[in-house]
Amino acid sequence: MNKNILNFSVFWGIIFTSHILTCCYGDRSNLEDLSTDDIINKNKVLKVQRIFPDNFPLSHRHLNTDITLPGVVFRIDARSPTAGMNYDGTHNIGIFNAGFTARGTDYSLTNHVLGGNNNNASNIGSGYVATTSSPSSVNAILSSITGNMLLQEITRRNVQLQNSGRIVIRAYVYSIRPTNSNFYSVVNNLPDGSRWDMYRGQNEWLAVDRIAREQIQSAVIYEDTFINGVRQGGISPVSTVNNTSYSPNNPGYFPTYFNTANVGVTKLNP
Repeated sequence: MNKNILNFSVFWGIIFTSHILTCCYGDRSNLEDLSTDDIINKNKVLKVQRIFPDNFPLSHRHLNTDITLPGVVFRIDARSPTAGMNYDGTHNIGIFNAGFTARGTDYSLTNHVLGGNNNNASNIGSGYVATTSSPSSVNAILSSITGNMLLQEITRRNVQLQNSGRIVIRAYVYSIRPTNSNFYSVVNNLPDGSRWDMYRGQNEWLAVDRIAREQIQSAVIYEDTFINGVRQGGISPVSTVNNTSYSPNNPGYFPTYFNTANVGVTKLNP
């Protein structure tokens, strides 16, 4: 088989993809899908959380949350800014309409970086929405996501990879303004030890539970073309869509309960 066929990183896909893998950035979680089921699953938590008029900083005794936030973070996702059909056949209500919501309520940092709900015996899913502050990471993540989206599209069409013809896959890079009300750094909180070194270069920032639509500035649309499963050239940006709901003064989402959540093993809680 041609070496270009689905030459993507499974590791990145598990980390940043969304409910399209299972999620998908299963966002390791984790490009968390905002399907009806996901929203219902989160209702018990969301009922006791809200966006506050004041931007209270996130805090937890086992986490270093006093880290200067980047001006912008990125989330690579398979779902479009506006309502439509996902490549796995599920309905997308639109990221600009609803923002991002985590797939579950597991706040263990190490469970998240190892694979979200895949490393959680109770299978409740990651409670984080994953983002990165590194523009250089975007292409690697995009390549993983579009490869997985291709497999889903082939499954949906019920065709063989080698006979799938020309398929153009679209993925989206969202620019997000993080807030100290629910974002914290993975790099600065991973436990010490070589086991975690491979995750430190990802410059990942986690949002607890959700990212409000008002924090999403824009989306760059990328296209990846395959012919019979073989990638044709590289992934290219085709256009940028600005979010009319974006508000630079939005205080962000604040999880009232998070200071007592079980975040598992961290640098401060070895």
